Parts: sequence; C-alpha cells; structure tokens
Amino acid sequence: WDKAQNAPDKAATIEQMEREIQKYGIDSWKWYCHTDPGFSGGGFQCDDDNAQWFLEESKKRGIKLLSVHKGYSYQSRTLGHLANPKDLEKCALRNPDINIVCYHSAIQHGANEPNWKEQNNYDPTTGDFAWHNILMDIKKRNPQINNIHPEVGSFFNTLVIADPIMAMHGMGKNIKVYGADHVIWGTDCLWWGSPGWAIDAFKRFQISDEICEKFGYAKITKADKAKIFGENAARLYKIDLKAKRNALPADGLEK
Repeated sequence: WDKAQNAPDKAATIEQMEREIQKYGIDSWKWYCHTDPGFSGGGFQCDDDNAQWFLEESKKRGIKLLSVHKGYSYQSRTLGHLANPKDLEKCALRNPDINIVCYHSAIQHGANEPNWKEQNNYDPTTGDFAWHNILMDIKKRNPQINNIHPEVGSFFNTLVIADPIMAMHGMGKNIKVYGADHVIWGTDCLWWGSPGWAIDAFKRFQISDEICEKFGYAKITKADKAKIFGENAARLYKIDLKAKRNALPADGLEK
C-alpha cells in the first residue's frame, strides 16, 4: 500500500501476486475485508475500485476463484461492518466469470457470544437472521447471479449444536435460495479440532417435516449431501474426483 498516495502499490502487488501463483500454484485468493493490516487504514469491500483492479489483474493470470470471509464481525471491533456481505452483490454482477465463495454463510455473530440470537436478530417466525438474510436477499433480487457460493464452516457445526432449528433454517435457506450445487462444505477445524464429528453430524442431519412444510424447504437428499461435502468444491477447484480416488495407494489396510 502506497501510504503517500493512499492507494495500492500496483507494481508491488502484481509482483507478489505472480510470486504466489508461480511459487505456490494457488487456485484462490482469501480476502478478509474487515481486517486492517496497518496499511490501508480502513479495510476494504469487494466492490471497491481497488478490489476490482485486483480482480482484473487476477483474471489476466487465470485466477478466477475468490474466497471471502463474511460474517463473524466481532473479529474486528472497528471494521466489523465490512464483513457484511452486501458488497458481494455488485462484485458478483461485475465479475460473472469469477466464482465467489462466501465463507461462514455470512452469519454475523457466533454461538459462543452472549445473547448471540438477539445479536443476530433471529426471527423464529421467518427463520431469518443477520447477516445470512442479506446474503439470501442478494440472490432473490438477482436470480441470474450464479457465481456466489455459501460456505458453511463455523456455520453448520456451531448452529447444529447451539440451535438445531436455526441450523435447519440456515441450511434450508442456503439450498432453497442458492441450490444444493452451490453450497460449499467447511468445518473451520483449525478452531474446533478434528472435523469428524461435524462430518458425522451432517451425514445424519435432516430438516424436520414440520419445518419443511411450514417454510418451503426441501428434504436434504443423499445426492445433495454429496455435492455439499465435496463435489461442489471439486468443481470450483477443477479437481477430478475419480482420478484422485483411483490414485489412492494400495496400502496394507486396503489389501
């Protein structure tokens, strides 16, 4: 960041971008709009002009996958508002050739906080809660948007323990609004330890008949879960699952 010009040091940014691509072979950028690394002084949003410049340079180099932290705004007390997913609307419309993975499905406050339901403005009569409802409204306003993908790390696995009904609403809306082929699995196991329990929980998870009937959600099928567990992410990252499975070594346990 050029502090004198209060603008990106574009030459240095491109140099670092190319280093990441060539040295590490990255497939996606991860953005934390609400954090302040001490350079820009105020975070950024995905629809900023500087962000768009970065995306254009990224596209030139073949990187067309953007992973964005949204929600959990308490991680930045001063810039938490920038974790609101509202900026994804313009970004997605301006960049239909870039896939945007919205981490945490934009839930504003985690279940580890006091009064988290009240802070999230959870309405059991509609199943809406902040900022997940903003993410849902983007797609409802723009049904043509096909490049936003809600990710469920620290979304499903915390909700399913803290409030299973709220988890039904969260997953039900993700699938109803964006489609089962756009929901991306995640666990944030860096924070929660081994993800095995969360995987088992989602294998067994289902939306109740009552909630489905009342709110118009569909039952989550085995095919839906296969997409969410890995097929969707494999498509975004261009991973041939069949080839990867066939490449597994014939070790002693398999024999």
